Amino acid sequence: MNEYLCNFLIKCVTLRNRFAHDYYKRDIAEKDIIKFCHSEIIYLDIFLEYSSDLIKLNYKINSEKS
Repeated sequence: MNEYLCNFLIKCVTLRNRFAHDYYKRDIAEKDIIKFCHSEIIYLDIFLEYSSDLIKLNYKINSEKS
């Protein structure tokens, strides 16, 4: 996994954990999730390919972000 995808997934998990576990800060976490979706996720296509031997995660950054 390359650095871009790794950092992207870390951000996703961090935001999910903040929303799930910091219930007293849920409003802030929800706003951060929405902001992240509109700034990052909307421009990324993620494809999961799998076989009996291999699982492969591919992604493509859409050009509209530029």
